[in-house]
Amino acid sequence: MLRLIWVTLGIWTFLTFSIAWGEVQLSTIPGRESVKVTIYKGIDIAYVEESRLITLRNGENRLQFGWADTRIDPSSIRLLPQTPDVSIQTAISSFEEPNTVVWKVRAEERGRKPLKITYFIGGMDWDVDYMAISSEDETKLSIEGYVGISNKSGEDFKGVSLKLVAGEINRVIKERYAAKGEGMEKKDRMLRMEMRRVAGRGKVQAAPMVEATFTEAPMRRAGEAGMVSEHYLLTIERRTDLKNEWGKRLKWLSAEKMPMDVVYLFDPSKYGGSVVKQYRFKNDEKHNLGTAPIPPGRVIVYGLEGDQLIPIGETKIDFTPVGGDVKLTLNSKGEVTVRRKRMNFAKINFRFDRNNWVAGYDTEEEYQIKVRNHRKVPSKVEVYERFRGEWEITSKSHDYERKDARTILFKLDLPPGSEEIIKYTVVIKREGGVRK
Repeated sequence: MLRLIWVTLGIWTFLTFSIAWGEVQLSTIPGRESVKVTIYKGIDIAYVEESRLITLRNGENRLQFGWADTRIDPSSIRLLPQTPDVSIQTAISSFEEPNTVVWKVRAEERGRKPLKITYFIGGMDWDVDYMAISSEDETKLSIEGYVGISNKSGEDFKGVSLKLVAGEINRVIKERYAAKGEGMEKKDRMLRMEMRRVAGRGKVQAAPMVEATFTEAPMRRAGEAGMVSEHYLLTIERRTDLKNEWGKRLKWLSAEKMPMDVVYLFDPSKYGGSVVKQYRFKNDEKHNLGTAPIPPGRVIVYGLEGDQLIPIGETKIDFTPVGGDVKLTLNSKGEVTVRRKRMNFAKINFRFDRNNWVAGYDTEEEYQIKVRNHRKVPSKVEVYERFRGEWEITSKSHDYERKDARTILFKLDLPPGSEEIIKYTVVIKREGGVRK
């Protein structure tokens, strides 16, 4: 733990010395005035900014800080005066006392002076997870969002103003802290698993609802470590405590019974031959959301059968800006089936080079896709087809949307218990390389 040479006072340990090193006086150390912690997601570090009022004498003062048994990066520690009458002259590492630094501080007049200490510390991380509950008829969805915070830094933080950031970070800084935290990866993973439990055991605190704001903006430089790039930021409005070796779970989002659409997808390039189901809604006011972007995270989805909660599956939410579409992809249980079959295949329009080699040809392919709704209610179905190279649809039974250079989409609205058959023919230009 962080310590004073003779007296343990917690994380910050300051001694005021006279110019003569033989005379040592313990300064009066008040509690922290404020602590700000910014935790960077997935890279095991946090940026800490702490403010204190320290009693200084007129002239030169020496302040000593120790950080034993914590994961503070010594090269990142900065002492910053907050008034013009205080200046930092030198910072000296102590060989006699490892994990300590001594600052030479000059004050123009005696008194309590505000000083700010900043540093990076390893062993802190955060993630987001959600719980969603579908109504029995799958027309409405309730969702709650939780922030899980882990502290394995070796130090307690009380009354923290907390910010949670996800985004790119300077590669050297990232690798430095990744190396420092290598031995703690297993413990961190176990802690994160515990934080994800709605009702967990062990040192995981309950999940009170907190006020939070969530923004997306360019990242400014943090300290002198070169944290740059685009990011998204979750700010916890209420101060909180972060105890060492503990995890904390805070509920920051709650939306009740918002309208949703259920769409069944058939996309062999993504899901093989299976049909998946998507719950879709917008991040807007109509859906009791829309005040901030939604950060990515794991989602556990439940359904209602009477008064009972039935697990449906686990999926993820992607980062969704205000006004964006949220799609929760789940396994389908045979409510809608799709059978795709190639009915015909032929090589046509051969092209030859001057050596009589096949330089290219076209394939003419005919497909039939049977889509059946086994539900007792209408169902929306989307069927995706993808092609490589140059292609052209020469005949079709249904209209389609061209999504990009190689993808088309058929949309169906199937009545209860009905079946519909999509038929189309595509001609695809291909390259050769075979002698005639």
